[in-house]
Amino acid sequence: MSETIKELVAYCGLYCKDCIRYRNSIIKRAKALLEALTESDFESYATIKKNTNTTFKNYDSFIEMLRDIVQLRCDQSCRIAGGCSSFECQILRCCREKGHEGCWDCKQFDACDKFEFLKAFHGDTPKKNCSVIQQYGLEKLEEERSPFYVWDISTGATEE
Repeated sequence: MSETIKELVAYCGLYCKDCIRYRNSIIKRAKALLEALTESDFESYATIKKNTNTTFKNYDSFIEMLRDIVQLRCDQSCRIAGGCSSFECQILRCCREKGHEGCWDCKQFDACDKFEFLKAFHGDTPKKNCSVIQQYGLEKLEEERSPFYVWDISTGATEE
């Protein structure tokens, strides 16, 4: 699937290809592991094993975590899918209501409080990216964008 830069840039300015959730091989591997554990009835093994190895007492939590990781997978960009499925994105709704391609079309984006929910994972990256788009256009975002996550994993986060 060949996607355009516009399709890969969320309304907030984040670049979907940098997202852990977007087509990430780790999520595919978590799903494969979950399936293999289920097919082999590893739960029965873990139930007995926890009597001699206390780590296996956490098996149910481990399986729950794997299921949660699998649920993170995102196969379509924010712009195509309509945002994150787990909540209604105020930024997406605002842009659509105002007829904006993204926050970069809004003169008040820098002072907007709708970005607050993104800060824990992304810091000021969305606003910085919007500034880049305003200054250079969407075409330059791939090379000029800020790191996606606050822990700076902007490259290698996704693998087809």
